[in-house]
Amino acid sequence: MILLGRIFGSKPQAIEDPVFGRMEFAHGVWTRVPREEKDFMVVVVAPETGPVDSQRAFFKKHSASLAEIVESAKRFVQASAGSVEVASLSLYSVEIGPEEEIDRDAFVIELTGAGQSPIHRVEFIGGKPSVYGCDD
Repeated sequence: MILLGRIFGSKPQAIEDPVFGRMEFAHGVWTRVPREEKDFMVVVVAPETGPVDSQRAFFKKHSASLAEIVESAKRFVQASAGSVEVASLSLYSVEIGPEEEIDRDAFVIELTGAGQSPIHRVEFIGGKPSVYGCDD
């Protein structure tokens, strides 16, 4: 992504968000890339002006129970793909959509192991895991 920006003369727009921290805008989403190994990526579907207050409030609300959300996602992965060793999975990313998704308490948790492949994607609707997918 950065290489293409250099080739075509554009680079991701960056902001310092009061809740999410340093984020870059590219391909229609804002992304916080982890700076520490134990941190996770945050993806926010928001306009070029940056995340909106409802997305910040949604993230803050769910951050308080993130450990329980991750455990719920792991149980859902185990139920959906029984051969996965969920104990070794950790939080890879949190994706927050636009306001209509926030209104449905919909968001995405991605989990991965030490090699960061495959990525296990769990979509939450109404605050509960509802769709599982896996991407190598």
